Amino acid sequence: MVGRVDYSGHLLNKICKKYKIKESIWIGKDKKNTFYTKENIIAADLYHYYYYEWIDFLDFIYEPSEVIDNNSFIESDLKEKFISVGWDQENNIGLIWIPPFAVGSIVLGGEQAFLEKYSPTLFEKGNLQTYAWTRGLLLFHVKNKSDGTSIILSPIEFEIPNYGV
Repeated sequence: MVGRVDYSGHLLNKICKKYKIKESIWIGKDKKNTFYTKENIIAADLYHYYYYEWIDFLDFIYEPSEVIDNNSFIESDLKEKFISVGWDQENNIGLIWIPPFAVGSIVLGGEQAFLEKYSPTLFEKGNLQTYAWTRGLLLFHVKNKSDGTSIILSPIEFEIPNYGV
């Protein structure tokens, strides 16, 4: 499928080469994202919600189990968060990957804010050559069947408004 990351490796390798992402950093040996571990996700205890209409091409949205090892540890927490902001529970929770070249332009505070959140120790030491930003950003997504509205849950605040609602 065009636009869908194929975790068997073919399209993923193309993406990694095109954007100079080291596959070993983005994806672990078993093709799971080793950056988005239980510890890193739980550390993002404050989530930001964004509502959008017209996200109708969903082929780029992944199943959490394809990307996050043992994703069940956050499943109930995510469901609770989405329900509290209006999810009708008729569709599954999915993941949207924001590529590294786009992270700095949508995150409030840019790449610096991203690095402070995900690599605070390296950032404090002045090591801005960390590969943390090369992993991109994972967002959680649901789409309500009742009204077509998508709800996006982000572990970091965006510098973009809620569009289309």
